[in-house]
Amino acid sequence: NVGVNFHFFARSRFDLYLGAFAGWSDFDTEVDAAFGYGGVLGFDIGLTQSGLALTLGVRYSQTDADVTGVSGASISYDPLVYQLGLGWRF
Repeated sequence: NVGVNFHFFARSRFDLYLGAFAGWSDFDTEVDAAFGYGGVLGFDIGLTQSGLALTLGVRYSQTDADVTGVSGASISYDPLVYQLGLGWRF
């Protein structure tokens, strides 16, 4: 995946970000590889002056892949992924 995030409050203790991304997904032998896209929404909370931050976010992606060997059959793959972690702001 390749994307870009827009940070609204990058210099403050609380930073909200919104982004978009696109990527290539490779499935098993039953489903062809496919292009996908999506969006991300999240925020960082600064924990220390040196840059340690708590990160929380949600990511949605949309991919439609064709089923191998079945004419006209496709599978929608559209997960909603939640993120919780530690980050380093610089």
